[in-house]
Amino acid sequence: METDVLLNVTQLKKAFGGVMAVAGVSFNVVHGQIKSIIGPNGAGKTTIFNLISGVLSPLSGEVYFQNQNLIGLSPHQVCVMGISRTFQNVILFKRMTVLENVMVGRHSRVNTNLISSIFRLPAFKNTEKAIIDKAMELMAIVGLDRKAFEMAQNLPLGEQKLLEIARGLATDPKLILLDEPAAGLNTAELEAIIRLIKKIREKGITILLVEHNMRVVMDVSDEILVLNFGERIASGTPEEIKGNERVIRAYLGKGVSFARSR
Repeated sequence: METDVLLNVTQLKKAFGGVMAVAGVSFNVVHGQIKSIIGPNGAGKTTIFNLISGVLSPLSGEVYFQNQNLIGLSPHQVCVMGISRTFQNVILFKRMTVLENVMVGRHSRVNTNLISSIFRLPAFKNTEKAIIDKAMELMAIVGLDRKAFEMAQNLPLGEQKLLEIARGLATDPKLILLDEPAAGLNTAELEAIIRLIKKIREKGITILLVEHNMRVVMDVSDEILVLNFGERIASGTPEEIKGNERVIRAYLGKGVSFARSR
């Protein structure tokens, strides 16, 4: 139903130095859906994430989230509205602990009175305890609760990705944008990411995923949008994309495995 549409992107365009990175792309993301965007390097996938999250401004087009226009909003304003994201290259506060990193995300959802903070009044202490409790809950969900007091920079790549997702979840998003969460992971880490993506959806959070790992895409996606040179070339279920000759020619190639994990 139309009322189930959480995110609506219409004729989105963005150019860099005369090169059209996103050339009139349109799509919807439905509440509760896991939607993946795939395509070769330079297809415009991360640029679309940057346009949705307020990092970039489009040349033209519209982005509506829960029927509210996102164009012109800052990344902080977009986050407050209910959209969080991760990045292709993990961005953490590496000299802070795992717990502190997640707490940073949670602070976007609380308002602390300056006087209360300065004098550490009971209201401030109660708020801080609630933030810590929520951060610990989220670290347990991603499997990092036992590493709460380790420095973020000491985590292996797979756990850094889990930490970035936990920080994104700390903002209480309705929609989370995951930018290549499986990149560079080993087999065990890959399984953990797949389980986590499914767990996030089970908690009622809608997911828009950019990913090159086709095993992940085919396993978790309800619907897949395929881009090439900034243009939409196909959209459909994993089975439909799997058999789309144009997609195979443009991106997937012969010999790509579509195996789903069990």
